Amino acid sequence: MTGATGRPEAEQSSGLDVPDFVVVDVETSCSRVSSICQIGIVGFKDGRETFAYETLLDPCERFSSFNTRIHGIAADHAAGAPTPADTHAIILSHLSGRVTVSLSVFDKGALAAFHLLHRRGPIAATWLNSVRVAKRAGPDLPSHRLNVLTN
Repeated sequence: MTGATGRPEAEQSSGLDVPDFVVVDVETSCSRVSSICQIGIVGFKDGRETFAYETLLDPCERFSSFNTRIHGIAADHAAGAPTPADTHAIILSHLSGRVTVSLSVFDKGALAAFHLLHRRGPIAATWLNSVRVAKRAGPDLPSHRLNVLTN
């Protein structure tokens, strides 16, 4: 449940596990950027995980075989999953007012398009693009791809 500040009530009452930042990743069902079929959000404080939220979504869109080959999520996986209306408040409670990190501008754009399409309010967050951060932190690295940075 969320409280008056839009944050989960348990988080408000303790104040101890409020994350320093959250990381978000989305997958889409087709070439339409608003077709989010899965979202994952993880919060971190002092270098440790404070919460993790993940769910499949019914994107209210078709599933393309191209996208399914990339992430393995097909229409039958999303059948009966929550809809955008079901998850809007949860997503907002985890992202709003926070430093929110995404792998690229794709996730931010997908969430904006997703919420606009389904007539939901925008997400007010401070967005960081991890690719840009990596390029600034390691300008001399031969590559800033995630698989290279994690080795």
